[in-house]
Amino acid sequence: MKTLLDKIYILFLAAFTILFLWILFGFRIDINSREHLEGFTTISDYDVVTIEDSTAPKGILQTFTFTHNPENSTFGHLIFYSIHQEIVVYLDGTQIYSMNANKRNSFGDTPGRVWNIIQLNESDIGKEIRIDLIPVYDSAVDSRPIIYYGNQYDIITTIITRDFPALFISAISILAGIFYIAFTLYAYKYGSADNTLIVLGAFAILIGIWKMSDMDIFPLILNNNLASAYLPYFALLLACIPCTLFIRGLHSTKKHWIWYIPCLISYTSMFIEIILQILHIADFRETLVLTHLSILSMMLLVIAMMVYEIRKCGFTKHFKMNFICLCGCMVALLIDLIIYYALKAQATLLCGILAFIIYVFILGFSSIRELRKLIVIGQEARRYEQMAYHDKLTGLFNRTAYAEFISGEDFSPEHMLVAMFDLNNLKKCNDVYGHDQGDIYITTCARLISDCFSDIGNCYRLGGDEFCVLMKDVSLETCRSRLTTLNERVNKENAKKLIAITMQVAHGYVLYDKRIDYDILDTVRRADKMMYKEKYSMKQGTKVSAQ
Repeated sequence: MKTLLDKIYILFLAAFTILFLWILFGFRIDINSREHLEGFTTISDYDVVTIEDSTAPKGILQTFTFTHNPENSTFGHLIFYSIHQEIVVYLDGTQIYSMNANKRNSFGDTPGRVWNIIQLNESDIGKEIRIDLIPVYDSAVDSRPIIYYGNQYDIITTIITRDFPALFISAISILAGIFYIAFTLYAYKYGSADNTLIVLGAFAILIGIWKMSDMDIFPLILNNNLASAYLPYFALLLACIPCTLFIRGLHSTKKHWIWYIPCLISYTSMFIEIILQILHIADFRETLVLTHLSILSMMLLVIAMMVYEIRKCGFTKHFKMNFICLCGCMVALLIDLIIYYALKAQATLLCGILAFIIYVFILGFSSIRELRKLIVIGQEARRYEQMAYHDKLTGLFNRTAYAEFISGEDFSPEHMLVAMFDLNNLKKCNDVYGHDQGDIYITTCARLISDCFSDIGNCYRLGGDEFCVLMKDVSLETCRSRLTTLNERVNKENAKKLIAITMQVAHGYVLYDKRIDYDILDTVRRADKMMYKEKYSMKQGTKVSAQ
């Protein structure tokens, strides 16, 4: 069940990514504005009138009317921000600007979130300016924009400064999520990690994207109005699943089937919202209530499972921290939802993301501390494993690893090729030139054997000068070719005069034959016999033909 839900989540993640890219590169709006001139201006108070219009998407439009009478000699830009509203601007009854969704767009019936910038000049003084706002959704009916005047760059700087705290918080959340995922991937090297910190990182990234893309300044950053409008919905839809999975991982009941209920609800919500959007029945903005219901279902489940955890395991120190953080997040999230519906989405909501970021940092760094302990244990275990199964001098597998491999339950001698190696005159090298020279002889030949055979088999040092390579599904021709390469490499090393004695590697190799071999040890003995024949021939100055 868990694997299936993970695959479904990846499918939805891919679907929303494709939809976002489709919107980002395929969406267009039509803006018609007269030629930009130089200058600056200010505006006075405006009158607001709501007019019924049967041709409008919601049957009404709002007009904002004022006279252009700057209080000083500067003239410039009229700037205001619109959300899911089509715009028409008139100057003394003459249309000078319009903004609406291109009817050829294959996705979305809204122009999204747009910063409307209109140039005014000195000749416009005393003229009446009328702005018509045509809402596309019910939530935009009572939306009144803040109308800025003056230099557009000063205005944009002011907006960035105003939104900087939320922008900074969102960026910190995204960076924290990336760090958690990267740290977990690093911990995987030591076999000490699970997916708990990865899903927390994914959740942190998604809530950071949600809040960052929900800010007024984001359309200026992304430079695509509809993509910037839909990105927070995508991020919020996808955030519920990793949040649930992370909280589940902190409970002793994490294997209970009930944890999958909010995941299934979220998947159902995603599926319905995508289908309704594609069929142009309802926009993501209009089906946002389904996303909120998914979040509420998650909250109810978490509350129920926390109560169950307390009754089952008691109020432990670890659970107490988790309980306090989750309660704070839920209270903040409820406040945000109440404000959202009470003020019809006209407020900047920061309670939820602040609480969740605090939660992400507290639980994240707590998990990192535990993970670091596991990494240290994993490093120690790898070190002991290295000592137990690898030869200290050469780094190759040792006799213990060899014995465990051929006696393992999964081992089969069928199609196994065994190659045995022996270093000629090693004892003479040790006796005459010292063990340091002998060690160089051993390590050099071990490296050459590994270089030639480690990609097609396991290389073992079985004793002082005895080596073995076990190869599965490797032909005799391939083995002969590698042995030829090995001999060439040994000759090149001899030319370097690293030691006072000439290195020689005798070898024998045979395939397992069930007609004559009772087990793999019989095959090893046959390879060993062939190797000693070559060793003798090398000392006599002759060569044994390959079998």
